[in-house]
Amino acid sequence: MLLDIAAAFPFVVLAAGSALTAAFYIFIDAELNPPTRSSTTIIRTTAEGLSLVARSRMLRRLIVMQMGSNCAINGALFLTILSLEASGYAGWIIGLARTAIGAIGIAGALTTRFFQKTFSFAALQVGTTLWITLCITVAALTEATLWMVIPLGLSVLTAPAAGAVIFATLHELIAEEAFGRVTTIQNTLVTSISAMWDTPLGAIGHRWTLAQGLWACAGIGALSVIPALLFVREVNNQQGR
Repeated sequence: MLLDIAAAFPFVVLAAGSALTAAFYIFIDAELNPPTRSSTTIIRTTAEGLSLVARSRMLRRLIVMQMGSNCAINGALFLTILSLEASGYAGWIIGLARTAIGAIGIAGALTTRFFQKTFSFAALQVGTTLWITLCITVAALTEATLWMVIPLGLSVLTAPAAGAVIFATLHELIAEEAFGRVTTIQNTLVTSISAMWDTPLGAIGHRWTLAQGLWACAGIGALSVIPALLFVREVNNQQGR
């Protein structure tokens, strides 16, 4: 929609949003800089975080699970935009479709408490990976139509609840002094590695079809079920100690 106004306009809006976010830091009535020891450096902190993650079987399994799920969802969203553009839909329609997916994600965040009360930790983790796989499969079957937006939007419905219980569990099982370093490394690894999936995904779509790219995303989602099961088992083992 913004592209229809001017090619540079979306970037102007994003820059304005970033500036507004930075401005709001002024109004935060809290100390944002935690006390640090003179011997602590960014390199040392990062190295310690990486070491903790490398030694933790639970965290390694969590990262693989989240990386797979992120690749599946983000890759499918990427292909959706390409598919709708190739089908000749106007920019504002594609923008609305992408917004609708985000709106369903917000709805999922609002229902986090319901999912937490209704489903166990194991059901949320394994169920979310299965749900993502199912939704992307339906999207692949409806590729090149606006119908594919519906299953892709629904794919993120349970993700906020699954993420919330993961955060609570990590806070319970990881020492307080290491929690910040570990979760920062975890999130950075998941985000960075997941972003690399778009390149081979684009190659698949170019070499074959965008629908086959969606099937590849569904396959990644299905494979994520394995580390999800292993992650849940490791959490149960640690909580039972």
